Amino acid sequence: MLESLKTLTFENNPLEDLNISNTQISSQFNSKIPSLGSLNISNTQISALFIGDMASLRTLKVDKCLSLATIYAPRTSIEMLDVSTCPNLEYLNIERTSQLKSLTLSSEACEKLNEVYALGSAVKCEIPDWFPIEDPNFKFYYEQRYTYHYEYDEETGEQKLVPTDKDYGWWYPGEPDSGAHRR
Repeated sequence: MLESLKTLTFENNPLEDLNISNTQISSQFNSKIPSLGSLNISNTQISALFIGDMASLRTLKVDKCLSLATIYAPRTSIEMLDVSTCPNLEYLNIERTSQLKSLTLSSEACEKLNEVYALGSAVKCEIPDWFPIEDPNFKFYYEQRYTYHYEYDEETGEQKLVPTDKDYGWWYPGEPDSGAHRR
């Protein structure tokens, strides 16, 4: 039915829900639908998803998007995102997604991921061991969950390291007990 469709663009349309899962749509999906609350592109051949600045978008489903390399979704209201079945994902932008509480990643499915932009998101996520933080080509911009400062302990007379928890952001395994934001 839609085998020859390569690019799908919606702008200023009153749609609230859009389900194009299990279609033959390929190439890229661009949307500026201010009223869209739910988008399902699961099991499509879409390679790039551009849905930034859609404040009403709360649900985004990308299950089994085997060709999906780019997700550009800043300034949306998505609440959870599972990219664990997107093996070709290279670029993820979820900046200023203030409602995003859950992000599911997988080392097997996300091994090509080399850019993650998550500043201003409310996600709570441990930095995976498989993230190539030391690789200078890996771009990772995020909110740090724990910060550390010293306070004077009146009982012992010594300075002690105290973590502050923002209750959102990214942290390394072992934090805050490790007393530092590093591997």
